[in-house]
Amino acid sequence: LLTVEKQTTVRILLLQEKFDEFDNLGLYVLSTEPDRKQKITERSQATDKSLLVNTPTFDDPNVASVSWNAKPGCYVIIPCTYDQGQGAPFKLMVMTTELMPPIRELADAACIQINGNWQGETAGGCLNDVRLWRQNVQYLLSSNDDMEVSIKVKQTSASGGTGEIASVGFYIFTGGKRIVTPKKKNIFFKSKFLK
Repeated sequence: LLTVEKQTTVRILLLQEKFDEFDNLGLYVLSTEPDRKQKITERSQATDKSLLVNTPTFDDPNVASVSWNAKPGCYVIIPCTYDQGQGAPFKLMVMTTELMPPIRELADAACIQINGNWQGETAGGCLNDVRLWRQNVQYLLSSNDDMEVSIKVKQTSASGGTGEIASVGFYIFTGGKRIVTPKKKNIFFKSKFLK
């Protein structure tokens, strides 16, 4: 995380000197909130044009660079190769025309993946039929601190073996216990239902 306290010109160099034949290097730079602690893990954030300062060109295996007139704020720097699985040591150099605090590495975002299954009674559908809906699997998420949470539901096989993918989505309720009789005041979030 790069913190810029007053407007300055920033130049970033990414160097990989161990291999001449290597995957091309790139640098993503995104503006972010000042209290960010975790890495950016969502593609939607890394491609959000309103946040992007630099998109990589991936045109050299040994060096990538970016230079811009940075306004005060915080920036996430993501050095990368074009393809995954490429291993090599690298140097990241950040130069500015003004003194700045040291850059710091962001922590890995916690990620939990649950493989579930709607089958028989647990295939309750959406809230259109509350009697059946309450039979769906429910998961409890709790935290002692404020945090950013991203939830995805992905269907990997067809419903009922018919070959047709069903629309899927999810609800988030407040309350901390199994929801049997949902109330509008307890609906914190409702996703779109998409195929």
